[in-house]
Amino acid sequence: AAYLLALAHFEQGQAGLAEDKVFAMADRYPSYEYWLAKSYILLADIYAANENVFQARETLKSIIENYSGDDLKQIAIQKLQKLESKE
Repeated sequence: AAYLLALAHFEQGQAGLAEDKVFAMADRYPSYEYWLAKSYILLADIYAANENVFQARETLKSIIENYSGDDLKQIAIQKLQKLESKE
């Protein structure tokens, strides 16, 4: 539910609230690896939308290097490639 709330804020143009929700989720649920990775992908989207490409790229790299599941890792790789193709 915390991820969906953050996503809803982002989709409604409330990037600051979405970012706050992602960080709150990371503090409250550090053992939920899947949802944390998904939330950090959302955080990268927030950074990219705010033209903070460096932070978006580093967030995605962190997921690629540290997340053990292939599903979200592939999403992070695709998003990173898309970011890098824009530069």
